[in-house]
Amino acid sequence: MLGFLGAIREVYPGGSEWLDQSLKMEVKETYVLALLSPLNELAGAAILKKKYLRSMKICTFYIRPQFRKLGIGQRAVREICLRSFDSGFDHLYVTYSKNHASCVGGFLEDNGFEYQSEIYDKYSVGDSEIVFGIGS
Repeated sequence: MLGFLGAIREVYPGGSEWLDQSLKMEVKETYVLALLSPLNELAGAAILKKKYLRSMKICTFYIRPQFRKLGIGQRAVREICLRSFDSGFDHLYVTYSKNHASCVGGFLEDNGFEYQSEIYDKYSVGDSEIVFGIGS
């Protein structure tokens, strides 16, 4: 799984440093999920972090290209939401680079997430961070 997560180093801005820091956190605060295809192949991964008392962040959500458009991501997001809310979290959120808006925003909206805010120039000048959330 850690080898697979190494691909994230190339996908996200500052991915190497972020992944190293994320995986050093206490286990009770960070959850790494393997997303499997119907044939039990590693299709993707998600990293979740408890951020506030009753708030969970999907820090990483990645589906390998050959498994995209098969419904695996949609089923995974719905299951993450259900389990988070059943575990007592009131709010689940995702942030992403504005440069990835074309492939992320619609997916989140289709799964019940709503636009919450934008942090301008977060990653670099002109590359803002978009925040989508679900729940209260």
